[in-house]
Amino acid sequence: MIENIDFSSARIMAVRPLKGLYGNYTLLLQAQDLGIPSNAVTTEIAICVNDFNDNTPRFISPQHNTTIRVPEVCRITF
Repeated sequence: MIENIDFSSARIMAVRPLKGLYGNYTLLLQAQDLGIPSNAVTTEIAICVNDFNDNTPRFISPQHNTTIRVPEVCRITF
């Protein structure tokens, strides 16, 4: 799906999840005005869909309890 942002910008979005569709894709994009005769330009957009780890973490060692002490900062504003 292409969503116009402003006069000279647009956003390209997937219409369904890309999970499992990993690989390199080429999107052919053509822009054309409404003039007579019309002007048009075509370009290729390279898209690479990568996998990312979206699983919840599993800890294989026992949990550790850690306390982090953060000093308080006192700000006085007049």
